[in-house]
Amino acid sequence: MPQKHLAAKLPAFEPQPPRQARRLPYFSNHFRRVELSAQNLVITNTGGVVTVRLTCPTAPGGSTVLRASPPQNSAVRACRNFRIIGVCPAPVAGSADITGLYTAEFGGAPVGKRLFVWASTMVEGFESLPRASDKVVVNHCRRRR
Repeated sequence: MPQKHLAAKLPAFEPQPPRQARRLPYFSNHFRRVELSAQNLVITNTGGVVTVRLTCPTAPGGSTVLRASPPQNSAVRACRNFRIIGVCPAPVAGSADITGLYTAEFGGAPVGKRLFVWASTMVEGFESLPRASDKVVVNHCRRRR
């Protein structure tokens, strides 16, 4: 991936000059997954408009890195093809809208496909284990009269 492309997605994580030897940060989410704010993936399809959101009970801050995969077939249960789509935006009413980040990288989310999203925390160049989420984009339902 070109350096310019990555720097545009993660402006807060530009390379820093080397400093003295540093200790590894402690990530409590390695074992209990408490520290990471982004929790679950929620996909809604209202009137044919698909929105992709992450539930965030607390503000994720600027250190939550998001990775996503291109849309996969609904039968796919695991994915290894992830690309950085950016940092988690500030949540509104408990959920962060990542539709713009996803569509900028992969285009719209087609109905019937499965989306995979990873969220991880980056501290001083070290990254925690990711929290993986996946959901299928469902077709919106019309009410029968």
